[in-house]
Amino acid sequence: MKDLYKALGVSPNASRDEILASISKCGSATLAKDAETVLLDDQKRRIYNRNFKVLRDVGRIRQDLGLLDGPAWKLSHSSDFNPSNTRSKRASGYKRSRHKASGSNIGWVFIVLGLAIRFWPITIFLVIGACNWFEDNFGDKPKRKSSSSTPSSYSSPSKPKVYSRSDANLYELKLPITGGGYVYFGDEDLDGGFSFKTKPGNYHYLIKLEDYYTNEKKAKFFIRGGDKFGIEVPAGTYRVKTASGKKWYGMKHLFGSTSYSKANDSFPISNGDRWTVELIPQRNGNLKDIPIDADEF
Repeated sequence: MKDLYKALGVSPNASRDEILASISKCGSATLAKDAETVLLDDQKRRIYNRNFKVLRDVGRIRQDLGLLDGPAWKLSHSSDFNPSNTRSKRASGYKRSRHKASGSNIGWVFIVLGLAIRFWPITIFLVIGACNWFEDNFGDKPKRKSSSSTPSSYSSPSKPKVYSRSDANLYELKLPITGGGYVYFGDEDLDGGFSFKTKPGNYHYLIKLEDYYTNEKKAKFFIRGGDKFGIEVPAGTYRVKTASGKKWYGMKHLFGSTSYSKANDSFPISNGDRWTVELIPQRNGNLKDIPIDADEF
C-alpha cells in the first residue's frame, strides 16, 4: 500500500480542501486518480487510515528490529512507512527532549493477540477492570490513555511570582491523585504525548496544556511532588503552564500561595513525537520557565 499522504505532501489529518489543493498540483495522473478515489471518499478514507496507522506502526517496529533492509520491504510501497529520524530541540533552562514513538517486538504482539483471543473471557474481565480503574482515578470527565515519553527538563524561575490568598475561610483539602484532571480534545486522534517528572518533596503541580497559537486549553492535570505522569495528545503545537505550591485548596483557590509560570518555548507534536518535561531545576537544563500572573494561567 502506498503512503498517499506522503506522496501528496500533506498531513494524515489534512482537510478535504488541503487534499484537493495538493491533487491539483500533483504531476502524476496515477497518483491523482488514486488520491481522488481513496482520500476524497469519506468511507474509503476511514478504511485507508486504519491500514495506514497499522503500516506506520509496523514500520517503526521494523526500524527498532533493524529489518528495514529486507528485499520485500524495500521493493514494495511499504518502504513509504519507514519512520523518519528522531528529532530533538534545544533551548536553555529546564531540561527536555523529543523522541519518536518506538514499537515492540512484532512476534510478541502476535503472541499476546493470540492469547487474548484464546482466553477471551479473561480478556473481557481485564478490560472492564481497566475501565473501572480509569473512571475511579480520572473523575467524571473523559480521560485519555497516558504514555511515557522521552525526558525533557524544565527550570523554575529564580524569583517566581507567588500569589497568596489570605481568605480565612479557605480549607485545606486532600491532595488530588497524580494524573487527576481533565482533557478537552474530544475524539481527536492521539498522535504523540508528554511525560512529566517532578522533584521529590512537598511541592506539587497543576499542569495546563494549551494550543500555542490560539491559547485553547487542551488538558489540565495534577502531579504530586516526586511523581511521574504521561499523557497522549492530538497533533498540534502546545504551550506548557504550571501552577505550584504545597497545600491544596481546590480548583478555585489552587495552592493558596501559588507560583505560576510557563515554558519559554513551544512543544510541536506530530507523527508520534514524545516530549519529556522534568520539573526539576538543573545546571545544564535546556528549557526555561517564565513567571506569569495568576490571570494568565
